Amino acid sequence: MTDDWTCGKGLAANAALPEAIGAFFDALAMVLDLHTRSLDLSESSGRAEYDAYEGLVARQRVIASSLAKLGREMAGHVDLPMAEHDMEVLSAPESMAAFRALVDAERALLERLTVTVEEHELMLAE
Repeated sequence: MTDDWTCGKGLAANAALPEAIGAFFDALAMVLDLHTRSLDLSESSGRAEYDAYEGLVARQRVIASSLAKLGREMAGHVDLPMAEHDMEVLSAPESMAAFRALVDAERALLERLTVTVEEHELMLAE
């Protein structure tokens, strides 16, 4: 493998994000699953909360598994050979807008995570 940048190396470099988001959903599912053990299922509100969480936990675990698989697949393309690219297509307004949307989504995710981590750290400290 050379030190030249390739699209395969780009895929592999970006694999950490779906893996990390998958780990987040796996951890969230565990927290919600454990939370359901605290509920009084003889109360209608306890039963409603349990049912809501149960469905969310199941879907979060599916998402976590899918994201982990996606990350592994992306990382596995590290040695993908470099193909010729049409630079006019890559620099076209549509392509640049799509990349801007990605960066904007990354920034929004970072900002949301920053707030959430601060809130959760306060909860842990209590």
